[in-house]
Amino acid sequence: MVEVHIRHGNLPKVASSLQTILDLFGRAEFLAGLGFGTAAALVLLGPLRHLPGIWGVSYVVASAAAVQTSVGRRLGVYAALALLGLGGYLWERNPYWGAAGVGAGALILTTRGGVDATTWVPWALVGMVFWAGTTGRRIDTVVDPGWSGLVIWMTAFGIWITVPDTDLARILVGVGVPLAALSRLSPRPVGPSAFALFGLFCWVAAVGGLTRPASVIGGWLALGLVLLTAAIRGRLPAGQALVVHAGLVLVGTRVIGLWTDALPAVIGGAILMGLGTYVLIAISRTSTIIAREQHP
Repeated sequence: MVEVHIRHGNLPKVASSLQTILDLFGRAEFLAGLGFGTAAALVLLGPLRHLPGIWGVSYVVASAAAVQTSVGRRLGVYAALALLGLGGYLWERNPYWGAAGVGAGALILTTRGGVDATTWVPWALVGMVFWAGTTGRRIDTVVDPGWSGLVIWMTAFGIWITVPDTDLARILVGVGVPLAALSRLSPRPVGPSAFALFGLFCWVAAVGGLTRPASVIGGWLALGLVLLTAAIRGRLPAGQALVVHAGLVLVGTRVIGLWTDALPAVIGGAILMGLGTYVLIAISRTSTIIAREQHP
């Protein structure tokens, strides 16, 4: 009898979660993202799909177009994303010029992107753009390109379920629906576009979480595996990569991201990232040993 009571007690929560997801499908922001994401998918089906970073660029451009049509004009954000994209491509040739472009883009994003300048968020956002972009450039080497799109879409979904203001996050989720499976068409789907792509994600989390500071941290933690590529040597098995990323997203968003204050969230996030690093190093070493035994 007790078990039946507990299950029935969970039914309203399950129904509420399903209703939230169903409600997402009818929102203008999601539909705008879905529409522009579909247009971007058509581009990826053409000859441009072989360009380094074209998948990430398509995600950013489609998201910006959806913001323009469903949320409102954000010229400062568009300029910032363009500089982040330019900085990412310059980084491939000259890291100093690349860092200058990324730094300029990050500063514009914090000053013209609607981030509360009286809080710690703008400075932290600049740091997160550099962190996520620098490590995100390696996502194509540690995760098979066929799965990196799903990894990034899971991050978008994690931001959406975390931040209180979900307008912009709905766009990221909508754009990713048609694009997630198409990362396999490009040999380097993210690569040099990492600063613009993950800078966009970090900005959406920062703006959407303004009313609950811990949710900003939770949204950034949804980047999960993207933030920890420096700990990985070689390519992770796809299944293990997805499981680890899903675990990081789940704990970061549905536990830490639902707290109120930022400081406990930062401490919890540091612990989570430390545990994630340990797990990824263990998986990476095991995969290397197995590969050596199979191909001595």
